[in-house]
Amino acid sequence: MNYEKFKNSKTYQFLKSITPLRKAKISTGKIFQIIFSSKMALHSDKILQKMFVLLIREVKPTSIIETGTYIGATTGFMAKHSQNIPIYTCEIDKINYLVAKKNLKKYKNVNCLRESSPKFLNYLLDNNLL
Repeated sequence: MNYEKFKNSKTYQFLKSITPLRKAKISTGKIFQIIFSSKMALHSDKILQKMFVLLIREVKPTSIIETGTYIGATTGFMAKHSQNIPIYTCEIDKINYLVAKKNLKKYKNVNCLRESSPKFLNYLLDNNLL
């Protein structure tokens, strides 16, 4: 099942109707985590994925910084295609952070912190990680 089919399904419509909205968002998020956790790297955009691989090969960065890792799909994609490059990422939401940590534990080059983007970037600067 792809995202568009799921988005048009009765299940998704039902989840959207649950009040309060926060419960719907959490429920929907958990379903997305189960269904799409490994398939949504760079929003499943094959062109962006190919561009990332090309950029890594051509630019040869010394590190990668991502903020808002969500559940780690894009981070995992980046880690898989740049195994010798340290990746620093953050997620402020506790549930998403825990899911991301689980999804990313096999990648030794990924450093994931539970933090807001501004504090995370300051942390990187303060610790000379950029």
